[in-house]
Amino acid sequence: MPSPAPNANGDVMVTFVDHPDLAAALTNLTDAQPLTAEQLQTNLSQVDLTALSAHEHDQINYWKPTTVGELLFNFWD
Repeated sequence: MPSPAPNANGDVMVTFVDHPDLAAALTNLTDAQPLTAEQLQTNLSQVDLTALSAHEHDQINYWKPTTVGELLFNFWD
């Protein structure tokens, strides 16, 4: 699937990819469960964000991440 075009000059596009071997190693060494590229590309409108604080919602409204991956890895910092 092609990556979407940047929205404006200078935009940074974040592309997530699956790496099964790395995911398996992380799972075997830790209790962490790596997210898949599909999960990270999930639109925020499809995710329950009610557990987030008011400040976190303010940051989402200000920075406007559109996917779970953009939110988790806050690429704007």
